[in-house]
Amino acid sequence: MIIDRDRVAKVLPGYELGEQLGAGAFGLVLAGTHRQMGRPVAIKVMAAAGAVAAPAGFAAEAQVLAKLDHPHVVRVYDY
Repeated sequence: MIIDRDRVAKVLPGYELGEQLGAGAFGLVLAGTHRQMGRPVAIKVMAAAGAVAAPAGFAAEAQVLAKLDHPHVVRVYDY
């Protein structure tokens, strides 16, 4: 999958984008850094084809994951 890194960086000014960590059917995951906290993060980018259901589905996924605290589940800090 090809993404426009400049576009992603523009909508996420608080994060520095890193290398691609993985990709799947709905998008890809980039390594990143939260600029103010210096915290390493993973940034999930939805594919354009998945953008139709993205707002509600992405928010619901973020809210569910934010309630979980487990060493094998990625913590959600922002969406």
